[in-house]
Amino acid sequence: MNLRRDIIQYGFTPRRLYFRLMVKHGPRVLANSVPKAGTNLLLRVLYLMHPLHRRLSRTLGTVAIEELRSRLACVAPGQIMAAHLPFDLQLRDLLGELDIRHVFMIRDPRDM
Repeated sequence: MNLRRDIIQYGFTPRRLYFRLMVKHGPRVLANSVPKAGTNLLLRVLYLMHPLHRRLSRTLGTVAIEELRSRLACVAPGQIMAAHLPFDLQLRDLLGELDIRHVFMIRDPRDM
């Protein structure tokens, strides 16, 4: 069962709850990858390195830029938003405008 992993990933351990409730700083992160190419591995690496937690929302797919803007604007400091988004100049500009760190992961296609 992945309940333990989900509790840690979404920030519901005592240490992460403290960070979520009391500490209002930290990077806002977009964890982006190709579908089935390591999204969960990328998320795990991010929340094990820093007391980050995943935003309680579904993984972002390709959406219109205005919807993407509204979804990303809700990412709070210390949160990670998971996504499967292709590169786009508008996405790059939007991430810069919203001060969101973009971490992209791709695996060797032979491993997928």
